[in-house]
Amino acid sequence: MKKIKSFFKRENDIYIFVIVFTIILFVFGRYRLNKLNKIAIYTIAKYIKSTTGGDGSEHYVNVLINRKIYESTLGNIGNLEKGEYYYIKIDKNNPTGFSKITEIKVPQCIIDSIEYKLPPDGWKEIPKDVCK
Repeated sequence: MKKIKSFFKRENDIYIFVIVFTIILFVFGRYRLNKLNKIAIYTIAKYIKSTTGGDGSEHYVNVLINRKIYESTLGNIGNLEKGEYYYIKIDKNNPTGFSKITEIKVPQCIIDSIEYKLPPDGWKEIPKDVCK
């Protein structure tokens, strides 16, 4: 602790550092989210399992894109049921990278004929009325 205090000349410097660091993290997060919104597509993910550890919980999903399955790890995902399929917004160039899962379940008609109903490059928005 002495080394940290010697690095910061005044006691208030620590608080200023923490505030500036928090702002930088917030701006970086918003930048990544905006980037994802520009190049993102919706596809299907199956919620597989979750694990809890010292750093919080991790949730594992299988993401289907371009006729391949990718395993991805997510942080906070809300109230999803294991084994169910949900729409997920992903970076089509990096399916296991930054993503955002929705709480919208995929209709059974898509799951039953997934190879016919799921476009290879996903959807630009969540499809509506696909089961008619």
